[in-house]
Amino acid sequence: MRRPKFDKKYFKIASYSFAVLALCILLNRFLDNIGGFFGTVGSLLMAVKGILITFIYGFFIAFFFTPLVNFLEKFIGTYVKRLRERPKLLRNITIFITYAIFIGCFAWLMIYMIPTVAQSFRALISALPESMASLMETLPETLSKLGPGVQDTVVNTIIALIEPIQEKINDLPNLIGTFFNGQNFIEFVSSTVNVVKVVVNFIIGIIISFYMLSTKEELAAGCKKLCLAVFEEGKAERFIRNMQRVNEIFQNFVLGKLLDAIALGVMCFIGALVLRIPYALVISVIIGVSNMIPYVGPFIGTIPSVFIVLLLDPMKALWLLIYILIIQQVDNYVLCPKLLGDTTGLTPLEVLFAIAVGAYFGGAFGMFFGVPVVASFKLFISEAVNRKFREKYPHGSTEFPKDDDAIWDYTDEDFVEDIPDD
Repeated sequence: MRRPKFDKKYFKIASYSFAVLALCILLNRFLDNIGGFFGTVGSLLMAVKGILITFIYGFFIAFFFTPLVNFLEKFIGTYVKRLRERPKLLRNITIFITYAIFIGCFAWLMIYMIPTVAQSFRALISALPESMASLMETLPETLSKLGPGVQDTVVNTIIALIEPIQEKINDLPNLIGTFFNGQNFIEFVSSTVNVVKVVVNFIIGIIISFYMLSTKEELAAGCKKLCLAVFEEGKAERFIRNMQRVNEIFQNFVLGKLLDAIALGVMCFIGALVLRIPYALVISVIIGVSNMIPYVGPFIGTIPSVFIVLLLDPMKALWLLIYILIIQQVDNYVLCPKLLGDTTGLTPLEVLFAIAVGAYFGGAFGMFFGVPVVASFKLFISEAVNRKFREKYPHGSTEFPKDDDAIWDYTDEDFVEDIPDD
């Protein structure tokens, strides 16, 4: 009997058909169990997040404690020769001193500052409904000297603006009084459990940060070695240089704004005490904290502070407004140049853009951290643009600024003579 001839063409078609059919079956089974697949992936990612979150806390704690550790290490090493000869012991001592300072400040906030502010805030909330009603009663009489037409217009406008605020203020005591009832209490307990988890992770993060601070040179050397091993030498050096600049931007901006906010809050508190402004501590905290947000922060803090005092004493509100404007000018022209300088390299428009983006993604914290983040992105973009520009126009390299950031200050007219005509 004659054997049938093997046809490679039909065999290839059959193989492809079988492969497509198998893929369709596998895809169908995958789609049927896609919920379980993503559930498994989600559980795995949550487990990884739970493991990494403590290291993230430790990294940020070590990052923000590094300037103080470096300062104490240099200061103590200058005056204590024995410790200077034992750098490892000196490093551990400075780390413990840094933690002691942090714990002391935290204890002072928890024992004195926060309870005092909370008590003043509760008293303010209790007094606001009565103060608002009193203002609404005396306002028409105060404006009567302006004439009937002007008086009616102003009063109606103010009433339209204030009535919704007054309703919210009148409800505040009831909301606070019923906080521990029913569902609110359950939500409070649930949030307390979450807070406990955060506190535990934070404590573990402090322990991790100790080892990061004590071995920061070794960690930095390891990261540098990894970059040199993965990337080309030129790219690795540029990346390391830019990351060092990013580190400077974040540390100088965050620490500078923190010191600036503390200084402004202290000045506001002293002035408010001298002027006998009610709730001086609450207002000073609002002014200081809001000032950490560039450009828009002073407005965010000034408007509610003056409004609170306006409800209690309009004349003192005027004095408070004048005093806040004075100390903000001192802050802009004296404190900020000394504490911050030009740490970010951003223009005012770029700062406002960073604040808007940060507010969208991260609220109040995003408004603050958006500025150094955008400054870091600008640093990398600036370096890439300058490098490409010099590659495209090498003949004009002597005319262009050597500083990577300086090219952003040039206008189109500055490059006209260097760009060849077609």
